[in-house]
Amino acid sequence: MDPLKRTRLLTVALLLLVFLLGSVTGGFVSRAVQQRRLREAMAGDPATMRTRLMTFALERRLDLTSRQRDATQQLLRSQEGAFRAAVEPCRPAKQELTRQVAEELRPMLTPEQHRELDDFLEQEKHR
Repeated sequence: MDPLKRTRLLTVALLLLVFLLGSVTGGFVSRAVQQRRLREAMAGDPATMRTRLMTFALERRLDLTSRQRDATQQLLRSQEGAFRAAVEPCRPAKQELTRQVAEELRPMLTPEQHRELDDFLEQEKHR
């Protein structure tokens, strides 16, 4: 093969490899950032978690600016009492449904998972 053609071919192959590696790396970094943000949104008490998750969803869906995101969080925080009052009447039905689902899950779980489920259910009572 002509040395000039071989050099060009190697150059193109190298550029394609760099492009491919950059794309894969960018995809992994983007996914890691989104997962970290979602984990952060899921931390904390239910009111904080609800505000973060709703803001997270709106920010992604609407492509909010930082100013819009901050205003959205402030609005959601200001409405937290009204939200809590609206969902409070549903609490007994939710707790009963959670209990039923847990009982149906138990036969599938190991003894260690039973203990973890019990801990989870105890935390859910206070949400």
